[in-house]
This record gives sequence, C-alpha cells and structure tokens, in this order.
Amino acid sequence: MSGDLVLLGRLARLHRATLSLLGFKSTTRRIGEIELTAEEAQKLGQIAAGSSRQYTFPSRIERMFQNYVRESSRAARISLVLMTAVVYLTIPLWVSVLGIPKQSQELMTIASLGLIVPLFAAVTFVQVRYLASDFAEWLLIAALVFEAVFVEIVRQQAEQLGYSVEPSISVLVPVAVIAMARLRVSLNFLFIAIYFLILASEPFWWGKGSEIDGVVAWTINLMLLALLLLGAFLQKIPLQNPRQVRLRNIFNVALIALYFWVLIYEAMRWPDEVRTRGPTGWLLEVLLLTIVMMAAIWSKLSSRRQWAANVLLQLMAYRDSLTGLPNRRAFEDHYERVTRALARSEKKQLVLAVLDLDHFKKLNDDYGHDYGDGALAEIALTLAQFARRSLDMSARLGGEEFALLLYDCDAENARARLAELVQAIAEMKIENRNADRGVLTCSIGAAVVGPNESFGTAYRTADEMLYQVKNAGRNNFALAG
Repeated sequence: MSGDLVLLGRLARLHRATLSLLGFKSTTRRIGEIELTAEEAQKLGQIAAGSSRQYTFPSRIERMFQNYVRESSRAARISLVLMTAVVYLTIPLWVSVLGIPKQSQELMTIASLGLIVPLFAAVTFVQVRYLASDFAEWLLIAALVFEAVFVEIVRQQAEQLGYSVEPSISVLVPVAVIAMARLRVSLNFLFIAIYFLILASEPFWWGKGSEIDGVVAWTINLMLLALLLLGAFLQKIPLQNPRQVRLRNIFNVALIALYFWVLIYEAMRWPDEVRTRGPTGWLLEVLLLTIVMMAAIWSKLSSRRQWAANVLLQLMAYRDSLTGLPNRRAFEDHYERVTRALARSEKKQLVLAVLDLDHFKKLNDDYGHDYGDGALAEIALTLAQFARRSLDMSARLGGEEFALLLYDCDAENARARLAELVQAIAEMKIENRNADRGVLTCSIGAAVVGPNESFGTAYRTADEMLYQVKNAGRNNFALAG
C-alpha cells in the first residue's frame, strides 16, 4: 500500500501541469457554470495542442463552441447586414453617377427600397434579438442568396439595355459571407455551391439555352448539392479512428473539387451568347473564392484551438491540479449559486462540511511528500463519491483541508452521510504509523445552511465544529444546526 501511494503521489505531481487529472471516469467536472467530463477535457486538450486530426468537438461542446462563435460574430454579422441595407438604401444617390440606363435605375431603386432594404432591416433585427438561434443563421444565408440573385437579375437587365456590368461584381456577395458572417465551414461551402448553381442556371432564366440542357444542368447540380449536404452532415459525426477521419476529409475535398469542375465544364460548353462568364472570369472567381475560403478555414481551425485552450485555462483556474477536485474558488462560486437557488425553492436546507485529515503533517514528515500527495489523491476519489448529485460538490480548499456541500439535506441525513464518510476514509487503511490509530483518519465539522447564508458565515460555523472534533480526539464529526 505504501509503495502504491508513493507511486500515485509521484504521478499526481507529474501531471499537475497536464489535463489527465482533471477528472475521473464516472464523474462530471464543473467549471463555474460549465460542466465537462474527463473525456471532453481530454478532447479539448488534444485540439488545443494540435495533436488531433479531428477538430470537431464532442457534440455538447460543439454546441457551446457554435454559441461562442455566434456571440463573438454578432458585431460582424450586424455590420454585414447593415452595410448591405445602407448600400441599397442609397442606390438613388449613386446609380446616376455610374451612367446606368434610366430603366435600370428605376428597377434597381424600386426593388432595393421595396425588397432588399426591408429584408435586411428584418435580418438585422433577428440578428440582434435571436442571434443564438439557428433561424437567425439560416435567415442570414437566405437573405444573402436573395441578394446574389438580385445582383444577377439587375446585371442581366442592364446588359439587355446595352450597359455593360462586370460579371464578377457578383462574387462580392460570397466573399462578404465568408469574410464577415463567420459561418461554419460546411455552410460556407454550401453557400458557394448555391452561388455557383445560380450562375450555372442563369442562361436558362433568360431563355438563351435549350430546355433539355437546363434540366440536365439543374439535375446534376442539385445531385452534387445534395452530396455536399451529406458531406456537411458527415463532418459533424465525431470519429476516433484517424484513418476514418482522413478518408472523410478526402471524400469532402474530392466532392467539392468535383462540384466546381462540373460547374466550370458546364460553363465552358455553353455557346458564347449564353455564357455568364468568360474562361478568365470563371477562373478569377474560383481562385478568389478558394483563397478566401482557405483563409477562413485556417482562421476557423485557429479559433477552435484558441477556444479549447481558453476553456482549459478556465478549467485549470477552477481546478485543484493535484486531486482533480474543484478548488476553493469554484466551491465558493458554486455555494453562492446553490444558496440563491435554495431561496427560490421549497427545499430550505443544505449542509456545508469541512474535512481535515488527522496528523497529516506527521504523514508527510514520515513518508515523504510523494506519499502524502498520493494519499490526498486517494481521499479525493473517495470524497467525490459523496457528491454524486448534480448540486452536491466536493472540493479541496487547500493543504489537507477538503469541503463537501450536500444540497437538500437535513440534519438527520447529514449525520448518517458524514458518519459514513468518516468510516470510509478510516477503512481505506492508508498507513500513518505515528497517528493515534496507525492509519490516516479525518475529522469533519459541518453546519446546516439556510437560504442566502453567506459562505463566510457557514464556513466559520463548520470550522468551529471541526475544532470541537479535533479537541475531542479526532476521527469523528460534529454538526451544528
């Protein structure tokens, strides 16, 4: 037993700066209001260190990350929709300067003020009010798709009136989406695919191509679009096998490359009179979007690593590095939240217990600090089993002092559980030859806490009970209230 504790202590000290002792297999870890399992913490550590080929978080953590992205993108998304609304609101001021034919000016002004501006004003409201919802994201995508269609309609109408508009002006829409909206990578690819589908289908809007060619083009493009959606779905499935991750990535890259090749091939086959882009125009747009998309992907990967590292830093700020238990800061924060919740519920009591290991200084002096650290880690594992409910918490306050919070627990139940805890630690039989009983034992002072009672007050009461137990011979508990 002694050798095992020394080894455990050395391992605990070795892993102080790592994440391996952030949790244990069956216990949920708390960081403020965030809860992480040990497996989730391990995955975050791999992504933060760049040692994982898969940058998708576990599903629950992925939702947390997407909420973070949406919140941090609030200003950029609102700026994008407001800028779009302002551009179309001021159309009457700048269309005449460009020499656009009067008929096109009227169409642009009526459509802009009657459709685009109200639409983007509504999108702005939704982004401000319902940013965290999927609806806000999809509405933003739909509005920008509508804008891309509108730009192409206006451009074609101007062409018919003899006013030449640079075709590649339309590419500003997907570039703005990728650069400012900060959508998921799969949604960016989906938007680009829809954008090119609009361009590929455009000649058939105006009756310049054959109907059969139009049906064939739409069928092929929609099938590839469906495959892109499938690829986006597969990307969200967490995979542990590196070979499976590599194959999935190859599949997605090949699918995207195939889609763009088909679109360019279709465009090159059209006669000159139905082309919406020349060869260099297509090449320009594909290269531009590829560059912008690659920059967005690397930025997203960097953002994921940085976010994972920040979460782990927060985790470590609330975690005792030796035992993996919450530290005093986390315990006090949790106590404040629980006592506030207690005041709003019908459950009017909880129990705060302070646990101190008996003669722990003798143990460190006689057996060494490695042995002592191992003993602390063992005690932490046992103590955590007494805080299994969601609002219970066990923590290390410092040194050999631990704390236990029992939610919705009256004095009678508390006495039974504390007596069980004292017995469980003694029965661990951690050798401490110069202690009274030859093994490591504990003393516990506890207090029944009412609603809104401050931590300082409850702790002082529990500490007084602890000293009573120490003075009475240790290896026991005392409860006030």
